[in-house]
Amino acid sequence: MQLIRLLKKDALLLLLVLLIAALLRIDFLLASDCVIDSDEAIVGLMARHILGGAPIPVFYYGQHYMGSFEALVSSLLFAAFGISSCVLKVTPFIFSLILIVVVYLIAALGYSRRAARYASILVAIPPSTLIIWSLKARGGFIEIVVIGAVAALLTVRWLQSKEPSISTTVLIGLVLGFGWWVNNQIIYFMLPVGCLMLLKLLWQDNGRFVAVFYHFFQGLTAFFIGGAPFWVYNLKNDFASFGMFAASGFSDITEHIKGLFTVALPVLLGAKRYWQTADIFYGATLVAYLFYGALLVAVLISYRRSLGRLIKLKFDDNGAPVLLFILLFFSCLAVFVISSFGYLVEAPRYLLPAYVSLFVLCGVMLARISTRMPLFANAMLVVLVLFNLVSAYAGGRAIPGEPFVFKGERVSRNHSELISWLRENNVEVIRTNYWIGYRLAFETNETIRFILFQLPGQVRISSYQDLAKHYDRFSTPYVLVPAQSKLVKKALKLMGYSFKLAIRSGYEIIYDITDAASGLRPYRQVVYSVSASNEKMNPELAVDGDLSTRWGSAMPQRPGMNFKIDLKPGTIVNGLVYDLGRWSHDFPRMLRVEVVGEDGRSLTVLDPEGYRAIQYFMEGSPRFRIIFKREKIKTVIFYQDGRDPVFDWSIAEVRILH
Repeated sequence: MQLIRLLKKDALLLLLVLLIAALLRIDFLLASDCVIDSDEAIVGLMARHILGGAPIPVFYYGQHYMGSFEALVSSLLFAAFGISSCVLKVTPFIFSLILIVVVYLIAALGYSRRAARYASILVAIPPSTLIIWSLKARGGFIEIVVIGAVAALLTVRWLQSKEPSISTTVLIGLVLGFGWWVNNQIIYFMLPVGCLMLLKLLWQDNGRFVAVFYHFFQGLTAFFIGGAPFWVYNLKNDFASFGMFAASGFSDITEHIKGLFTVALPVLLGAKRYWQTADIFYGATLVAYLFYGALLVAVLISYRRSLGRLIKLKFDDNGAPVLLFILLFFSCLAVFVISSFGYLVEAPRYLLPAYVSLFVLCGVMLARISTRMPLFANAMLVVLVLFNLVSAYAGGRAIPGEPFVFKGERVSRNHSELISWLRENNVEVIRTNYWIGYRLAFETNETIRFILFQLPGQVRISSYQDLAKHYDRFSTPYVLVPAQSKLVKKALKLMGYSFKLAIRSGYEIIYDITDAASGLRPYRQVVYSVSASNEKMNPELAVDGDLSTRWGSAMPQRPGMNFKIDLKPGTIVNGLVYDLGRWSHDFPRMLRVEVVGEDGRSLTVLDPEGYRAIQYFMEGSPRFRIIFKREKIKTVIFYQDGRDPVFDWSIAEVRILH
């Protein structure tokens, strides 16, 4: 009831703030044409599968963490409004507005209505990074900020009560447990919540350990119940989720700390844009640190006595609600730098929970200042809001570019031309990049699926990858960015394949791949002699027709290694097949192939650039071929010009084609 009364007192202001927040986010949404990336498409595909009656997944597809809560909510919206990218983005949009209300209640309950007003305005018109993540259905990032804020709100009420309610303890445990399943970033909230609850229980009534145990037991039980999907899954799967909890080494932590202050925090505060290292204007990072730093220092000074008592492990009833958010802020920074995710300083999505503490503390401090200098406090609020708007709009809206695919080339923003072409040509399966493929699958309601081609190699939906059992690498069209297409076209030509080419939505589509050298066959007995830079390893094993034997260099790869095959006089050669057999790790790091004709002329039939193209196209396949002009050849020489500190250079079999 108390929370409802607080909301009623500032109902008009809150409605206005929510309207401004909604308009700001809708502006970004419309400017981006509701374009999603493949990580968001996974949530959409999960929601589509749930809506279609598939079993509800425990986690985000392809990993053992980050629960399916966002997909569940999205499935309900899909049922009501249809399946689309825009509807998918409604879920984080709704939670971003809920966050404003929760932060208002936290500040109002923990300090004053004036602090709540300041804090809610800052959440409504935040730095560009929070606007971006208010519209990104990435599996639970904005949702965990809201869930954590709800846990913090309940904790503030618990800390203010003279006799802490066991029912509130249970409720806090349930919310934190639920958050643990949704996204493990809830740990940022668990640390300060647990610390202050424990201190209060220990200090009230001279520390009744029975009460401490009782609250701890009930809260922990509720935590496990709230996160039941997480725990049931891990009990059945050897606690697979805990593989992600890897701490960084000391050298990594020092780099993370440096990146935190030079990039991550400026991105969070709006001085830099997401995935960028340059300031939005000259000195923006300094300006952000001055304003936010001044407010944070002022809070620390204002609550120095409470902090002193906390350091001495003493509980302070009056300062506890604010201390909760001071601890939360530093908890976020500390966990971030020691975690394995601390390298993501240019895209600090693992610091989003810090916004809760940042806005609450700013609201509290502005409210304190306003009691003596209201004009100065309001001026500071205006400066912060203007700074946030500049971070969002200076030089154009701060909408991140599409994901990079290869050599600086990005996913297209609009796939309509590509989808039309694929449908017109009755294409149902393609090979393409992760960032293109999953988005395309969602946009076409899975009428078009794909087999992963090149990095990133993360398989999210295994049934897609199973298509490779029915479609070899030459029987599906390739949808590629131009830099990829250049390599693939070169590889296909070197390997003796013809193909057709179409260009749609900025991609190059390579299709109707045909084996122009299908009539070629290997000779059985045409080798006259074999030699190599290391003769001790029996070079004849590379031409004995047996893939279970090999020639190896017997030392790590280094430039100057070679393998030479002399052919019988009059041998006509059209191409070569190079096979690594089961020694795929011993592939040549850099390969050049020359043939010598009977007239003594030497011809390079595979140069390092061509070899790189074949490697790229074949994706680590142990076998490839090269086709060249038919002529009489007396010698074939393989030159290995790369380096590897560990692996040898091996050849299981070379076949001469005619």
